[in-house]
Amino acid sequence: MSINDISHTDLNDYDVFDIDEELYRAFLEDNEEWRTSYQVSFLLQQIILFLLEVNQCVIGCLSSVQYNIGKLFLVTLLQRFIAVSYLPTSVKYISSVFLGVLVLLDWISSKELMLAILAGTFCLVLVIAVTPSQLKGFMVTCACIASITLLQYFTSASEFVAVRGIVMVLAMKISSLAFDKRHDTARVAHLIPFFAYMANPATVIFGPFHTFQEFETTLNRKTPKDSDLGTHKVAFQEELLSFLCGTVLIIIAICLLVYSSCMTIVVPEGSVFTDYFTAQSFRTSHYFVSFLSQGLLALSGLRLAVSSPLSVEFPRSLVEVVIAWNIPMHRYLHAYIYVNVIPFGTAAAIFASFAISSLLHGFNFQISAVLLSLGFVCFFENKLRNRISNRFSVCARARRCRKCEHKRGWKSWQAVFLNSLFFVHSVYQLIYLGAPFDGEGASEGYDFYHTMSTWRRHYFAAHWIGLAIALLSSCI
Repeated sequence: MSINDISHTDLNDYDVFDIDEELYRAFLEDNEEWRTSYQVSFLLQQIILFLLEVNQCVIGCLSSVQYNIGKLFLVTLLQRFIAVSYLPTSVKYISSVFLGVLVLLDWISSKELMLAILAGTFCLVLVIAVTPSQLKGFMVTCACIASITLLQYFTSASEFVAVRGIVMVLAMKISSLAFDKRHDTARVAHLIPFFAYMANPATVIFGPFHTFQEFETTLNRKTPKDSDLGTHKVAFQEELLSFLCGTVLIIIAICLLVYSSCMTIVVPEGSVFTDYFTAQSFRTSHYFVSFLSQGLLALSGLRLAVSSPLSVEFPRSLVEVVIAWNIPMHRYLHAYIYVNVIPFGTAAAIFASFAISSLLHGFNFQISAVLLSLGFVCFFENKLRNRISNRFSVCARARRCRKCEHKRGWKSWQAVFLNSLFFVHSVYQLIYLGAPFDGEGASEGYDFYHTMSTWRRHYFAAHWIGLAIALLSSCI
C-alpha cells in the first residue's frame, strides 16, 4: 500500500492494515489522547502569547505617558497650592505665567517654535489690550487663524501636528478674550492676568478651553482667614473633592489610552468590525485627552465637563455628537462665533462655526472634510427631524424635549422607530467619518488620497445618505 493510499484511508478501518485489531484500537486511543493534549497545549500557548502581547502593549502605553502626565500633575498641584495661599493676586498671576512657560519649554523640543508661539501670543494679547473696537473679536480670530497657517507653513508636518493642540487652545483663549474685551482699553498692567490665563499650566497643553472669568475664580479663591472651623472644613472638603475628582479622572484617562492603543490586538485585520473599531479607537484616544484635561482642570480648582462618551457612542442624533464630543469647544463656538453670525441666518452661523473649528485645526484636508461633512449632515438632519416632529406631532427632534407636548411621545412606536432609525444613521456616520483616522500618517497629518481611498471603500455612502436627508428635508 502506497503512502497516498494510507493518507486517504479511514484510520478506523483496521481491516485494511495487516495488524491485530486489539493492538490497533489501543494505538488509536493513545493517538487520540496525544492529539487532544496537543490541541490543549497549543490553545494555552496562544492564550499566553496573547496575554504577553497585551501586557507589553499596556507597559508601553504607561511608560510613554507616565513621566509627562506626572510632571503636569505635580505642576498643577503646585499652582493650586499657590492659588489657595494668602499670596497677593499679582504673585499668583506671575506664578501661573512662569509655570506655564516651564511646561511649554519641557513639552516643545524646538526652541525656535517655542519663541514663535510666545511672540505670536504676546502680539495678539497686546492688540486685545490696546485697541477697543466692535470688530476686535473677528479681527483677532482671523489673526489667530493666520498665525496658525503661517506656523503650519514654516514648520515641518510632524512638528506642527505635535503642537497643533497647544496653538488651537491658545487661539481660542485669545479669540474669546478679544470678544469679551471688545469695548475695553486695558492698561499694560492688565497684560499680566491675560498672560496668566494663556499660560495656565493646567490647560496650556491639553486644554480644555475655559473663559478668562473662570480662570480668575480659580486664582482668587482663598482659604478663609476667620476662625470659623465650619467654614475651614467646607473649604478643605471642597479642595479634597477637587483633588480626588482630578485624580480619578486622570486614572480613567490612562485606562482609555490603554484601551485605545491595545484594542487592535483583539480585533484581527480584515475583520467585519475593523472600520468600527478603527473609528472607535480614534474616539477613545480623544476621550483620553478629554478626561486627562478635565482631571488637570479639576486639580486646578475648576470642574467642567469636557466630553460625554455615552452621548457619542449611543447618540440620539449627530447634533448630540457634535455637542458631546468637545463641550468646551462647543461653548466657545456657540458663544463667540454662532451668536455673532446668527443675524446672517442659521445656515450661515452653523457653517461659520464648523469652518472656524476646521481652520483652528490648521489646513488639513481630512479634518476639514470631516468637520464640514458633519456640519452639512447635522444641519439637514436637524431640519428634517424638526419638520417631521412638527408635521406629525411625534417626539423625534434631534435633541430630547425638555417638556414634551407631542401627541406621540417618546414611548410611542412611531417615535421609537424614527429615533432608532436616526440612531443607526448616526452610528454609521461615526464609523464612516472616523475610518480614515486609522493611525497611518497621523504623525504628519492625513492627506487627501488617504481620506478619499478610505471613503471610496464605502462608496461614499454616508455622503449620499446626507444628500438624501437634505433633499427629503426640503420635501416634507
